[in-house]
Amino acid sequence: LDDAVMEGFPLVKGMTKLTISNVMDETRSSFPIQVQAGLQTSESILHGDTVVLVGPQGLSLEHPNSPGVCGGFDWVTPGNLSSYEGDPLCPCNPSHGDFINDIADCALSWRSNVTDMAFSELQFAVRGANSDKKPRIARNYWVAQHWRDGALLATRSVESWPIRPQLQSLTVTVAGERRAAGAATSLRVEFEAVYPAGALLVQVLSPAGFDFTSATTEEPHRVHAVVNNTDKSQVLAKTEILAGQRVSITLHGVVLSPLGGETTFQIRTYDGPGMVYWREEAEDYRVALPGRVNITQSTLLCKYSVDEEMYPVRFGLPPRVGELAWAELTFTLTQSAAAGEMLTFMS
Repeated sequence: LDDAVMEGFPLVKGMTKLTISNVMDETRSSFPIQVQAGLQTSESILHGDTVVLVGPQGLSLEHPNSPGVCGGFDWVTPGNLSSYEGDPLCPCNPSHGDFINDIADCALSWRSNVTDMAFSELQFAVRGANSDKKPRIARNYWVAQHWRDGALLATRSVESWPIRPQLQSLTVTVAGERRAAGAATSLRVEFEAVYPAGALLVQVLSPAGFDFTSATTEEPHRVHAVVNNTDKSQVLAKTEILAGQRVSITLHGVVLSPLGGETTFQIRTYDGPGMVYWREEAEDYRVALPGRVNITQSTLLCKYSVDEEMYPVRFGLPPRVGELAWAELTFTLTQSAAAGEMLTFMS
């Protein structure tokens, strides 16, 4: 019988340990994060060796104002920290050094300068930012590598946390002429979408009192469902949202909360009005809306109005044009006025 011999595949050892901790438990896209990492190699780390940690697709550990520099890096390895000379680099480009090939994501790389000891474990903390998009499942991993003289000695990977995509450049504004608390007015929601969607949910978390019962909007958008109760007020609009485009939806006939002040929204896009899958969100988005000044009594006075004995005839007559007068107002506020704040009246 025929016999053949062929070269086998090179094998790489697995690292003993790789742990990644999301210290702030932050999963929102593009939001700042603090990572604490611990890794233990299967062989000692010697002088000249390089340790690389590649983040998930789109996640950056690079300082926002210093390209290539790791954000807030700090060694936390127990023992003599002076043994770990030099901070690592965190470039976000394909070039991480001649010893690494085909790394297209952001990576942390550190070349060992240790001369008096060999060791195998590293622990460190670094700051960065989550990806602005939801990574593909196969790319949502942290990968650690141990290199020596251009050869990969060991590697290990662990799955990263799920990313909750956030609506970009979101604004919520009162678009109608009536802006006081409790007014029926228009509310405009604008954002940039990362993913396509078929519905927009606008939910008011606080304060209570918003009413979307009479809400309408213009084509091609359409109000699909409204909920108003003591727990929440929300409106669901059917629409077509394209990825990468600026979206603007104005809701007319919205009754604002009678309290005003800081208002917290939760806004989400969904695949459609059936709300089976949500695409992006803005959680706890806060905007300051006007309160209301309720004038319960108003009186216009002049010098004759306050001294009946001196001016018995003119006392009961209204102030005349050109005369010095003053207004006396009794009012209540829906928002507290602190010391030093200014209250302005305009006629």
